Amino acid sequence: MKQKFSELALNNMMQMIAGKRYYGERVVDLEEAKRFRENMRGSLAVSGMPNLLDFLPVVRWIGLKGVEKRMIGLAKRRDVLLQGLIDEHTKKKMDGTFEIGEEKKKTTLIDVLLSLRETEPEYYTDDIIKGLIMIMVGAGTETSSVTLEWAMSLLLNNPEALKKAKAELDVQVGKNRLLDESDFDKLPYLHSIINETLRLYPATPLLLPHDSSEECTLGGLHVPRGTMLLVNAWAIHRDPELWPDPTSFKPERFEGVEKDKEGLDFKFLPFGYGRRSCPGMGMAKKVVGLALGALIQCFEWERVGEEKVDMMDGAGLTMPKAQPLEARYRPYADMVEVLSRL
Repeated sequence: MKQKFSELALNNMMQMIAGKRYYGERVVDLEEAKRFRENMRGSLAVSGMPNLLDFLPVVRWIGLKGVEKRMIGLAKRRDVLLQGLIDEHTKKKMDGTFEIGEEKKKTTLIDVLLSLRETEPEYYTDDIIKGLIMIMVGAGTETSSVTLEWAMSLLLNNPEALKKAKAELDVQVGKNRLLDESDFDKLPYLHSIINETLRLYPATPLLLPHDSSEECTLGGLHVPRGTMLLVNAWAIHRDPELWPDPTSFKPERFEGVEKDKEGLDFKFLPFGYGRRSCPGMGMAKKVVGLALGALIQCFEWERVGEEKVDMMDGAGLTMPKAQPLEARYRPYADMVEVLSRL
């Protein structure tokens, strides 16, 4: 399921950014999609890879570049791909054209940025636009797909929670349609499942590095100006002084908690906190909520074997599963008609 979740997340992000899909039957440019997918896979592979030059700079003198050389090559190829997207949208904007079959031109992130360029050309350069695209793709794809994989793994290991979520969806949404964004406020248990997944397996276990702008004292320790600070959200989320039975999956611990209460007194930080918290938090919860909710609503799920799903985490910045999730599923009989209309 790891691959399927990755495809879903990338398609969702690229639809917003460029109005394109790079996986599935409706891919328009197969060669472009192939190049983009290969670049994304390569970039993810090196993102969390240790670089020998960071520890032994002396090896640079003998011409060894290792990970750095791979990253430079990937960056150059990625730059060509992103420049192609910008040029394509620039041409459409100038020509006033849109894709064949579209009744109405969809506004994408690139379209918005190109419109802003008309009033602030010195700021919205091609390099700035490409940088914004890569930030969104990098921050919004792997994090969402990893969270979905952990959530499904936890539910397969805790079938009672899966049944409770299904019952909530049946009552609040019904069996005649697929859930949508307007249903979210009526699904507190689904929210609790997502929050408990993010508590146990935050997509950024070490929050993005922070830099002290001024000299300060933190936890009784003197912190000089310009010091890099890494917050270990994974450790905070599993601290027994903050969370009873911290290693157990208990969505109920979030029931009754004020919706999206920031930080929960600084003990729940999957998206960071304050002015430097993740700006995509709302979108991430909606993407994960819609995908996870639809999977629970429409399909019966069970483990491949008798043993529980292996919950060992692997190497990487987003803490992926060491063993990609495999599961058996079949559509609920009373949801077949709904699925046939999609």
